[in-house]
Amino acid sequence: MKGKAEISDREREDWKLSAVGWKKWDHYLMQWLQPVGEKILDLVGLRDGDIVLDVATGSGEPGLSAATRVGGGRVIGLDISQEMVKIALNKARSQGIKNYEARVYSSSAFPFDADGFDAVVSRFGVMFLPDVLAGLREMARVLKPSRRACVAVWGPQNEGMKSVMGILTDELGIPESPPDAPDPFRCSETGKIGSLIRQAGFHNVEEVEVITLRTYSSVGQYWEYLLDMNAAVDEAFKKADEKNKKETKRMVDEALGSFAKNDGQVAFESVARVCCGVK
Repeated sequence: MKGKAEISDREREDWKLSAVGWKKWDHYLMQWLQPVGEKILDLVGLRDGDIVLDVATGSGEPGLSAATRVGGGRVIGLDISQEMVKIALNKARSQGIKNYEARVYSSSAFPFDADGFDAVVSRFGVMFLPDVLAGLREMARVLKPSRRACVAVWGPQNEGMKSVMGILTDELGIPESPPDAPDPFRCSETGKIGSLIRQAGFHNVEEVEVITLRTYSSVGQYWEYLLDMNAAVDEAFKKADEKNKKETKRMVDEALGSFAKNDGQVAFESVARVCCGVK
């Protein structure tokens, strides 16, 4: 089992490899994930002048949207990836948002004093922390008393995507993640994220579900997105021989067929769990 520091190094390298793809697909991703970010910001109770921390800010959301809500306040985004931070800062500049900044951090402890933020948010970030509970405790530490933190995690993977990823794992020999390793569905079990937030010291915990729809214009666009965004799949696919590639693609295309519409689009519903607590 890899140590926490090794897992962080691996995560940082994975995000470095994905940054080019993320930049390419950012507009698509932000449309898909926007309802979740809006729900986080609605529930966390932002006020004019608030100072907000966005943990695992990635390409900048929901931190950039929070910056437009807090008026004279400001937002600090944290991320382990220098490449993702660059994307977020470029977006802030292009959108004319001057009260948002993003920083790279490399420790499990956040580089801030206690009780400094009016709100702490994270959209699909806590599942990738080396230690989820430790990360949530850091969110509680830097949050002001009586204020709220709000995070989003994915619920159970839908059957379509589970089928596709099962084929890719089996056919390309992609190793499964160790138990409790950083993974998109690490906190998907009903009640898990709420329990962790309570253990981190929050009370008045509230959890809601948000349904999102991910739509691809075609099976071909799905493949393009997959190989751009998933470093493990892209690496395994490149290493496979032509026969293996052809058979894997045939099986995935067949699995995706049941989710295709008459116009060729492929659509998947996903469930996000948005969970808030008061310090």
